[in-house]
Amino acid sequence: MDKSDLLRVVDVRDAYRLIGECRDLGNEPALWQMRILEGLGQLVGAAAGAGGEGIWARPVHPIHPFSAFDTGFDARGRERLRAYRGEIGPAGDPIFRALREVPGVVATRSRSQLVSDTEWYRSVSFNEYRKPCGVDHCLTSVCRVSEGGAVNVITSHRKIGERDFSPREVRLLEFFHMAAEGWAECGVEDCFPVGPDVMLNLLDCFCQLLDQSLA
Repeated sequence: MDKSDLLRVVDVRDAYRLIGECRDLGNEPALWQMRILEGLGQLVGAAAGAGGEGIWARPVHPIHPFSAFDTGFDARGRERLRAYRGEIGPAGDPIFRALREVPGVVATRSRSQLVSDTEWYRSVSFNEYRKPCGVDHCLTSVCRVSEGGAVNVITSHRKIGERDFSPREVRLLEFFHMAAEGWAECGVEDCFPVGPDVMLNLLDCFCQLLDQSLA
């Protein structure tokens, strides 16, 4: 594994800082979902983000979304997103069909890890919905937050012509979703009994020690 593919100390710190910011927003999904999408866009270098909540007992049952959020799309992009949700949805998307077979509580993959270029650029999902939105490469993560199959889904999108997501960026989104999994299931106040400032101070101390040990 190339060293550049590994998470950096600053990646871990930034991920926990974003979780702390979401904690401050309380138990209101409409607020913290949007902050997650915006914050992760900054962390992994994405122009837009979409996600939501649903029920998905992978790999046997189809996904049943019950909420949706997005950021970074213009009016045309939001119209195409609404059409996507109403016409094919995740069940008709080759990315989600491939993710269905990925094991684990958290499944995080780039499009190119799941769907070949040939299949993708011929797909309805790309040509009818993504391309009119001006986006192509994407990074998708599905996190199971309850034994009953409740899931949180995050997708970060890059503009057409921009590079694919790197292995480090895939790991960063996966790490964020794993770190946030207990918070999403139990509630932010239960999982983060200390304030974000205290949490980040402790993390900074840990990162300084880690930096010293790697020097």
